[in-house]
Amino acid sequence: MKTSRIKYFYGESILAKVNTFSKLRSFLAKKLSNLTFLKRCRDNNMIPKFLQLKDHLENHKSKNILHKTNLILINEHIHFTKLQIVQIFHKTFKLHLFLFTTLRHDIWQTLDITYEQAMKTHNPLKDRNKNT
Repeated sequence: MKTSRIKYFYGESILAKVNTFSKLRSFLAKKLSNLTFLKRCRDNNMIPKFLQLKDHLENHKSKNILHKTNLILINEHIHFTKLQIVQIFHKTFKLHLFLFTTLRHDIWQTLDITYEQAMKTHNPLKDRNKNT
């Protein structure tokens, strides 16, 4: 979708909202992928590198404590990511309603089709990651 067309018909303020809408949808897709990854880690009892705590004592008891703490951190990170998804979804939904009522049908369809194509290209990656 050429942004010049939106800018010509509706002005820079609407163009900024369209750009924000596109960025929010992209960010939402990334957060959903993050959530899927975190849930898989939790379900497989694996700790992602960015959440691992350093064990300075290196004995059996400290390893057990750190593992339990890391699992709690994963659950907290999952909870936090879910909250972020809800916030992003609400912002995206409000912009969706505004742009749907503001933009011409053909321009809105172009934006919506672009999103659908992006989601279709995202889904094979999700399926491929499941198989590995």
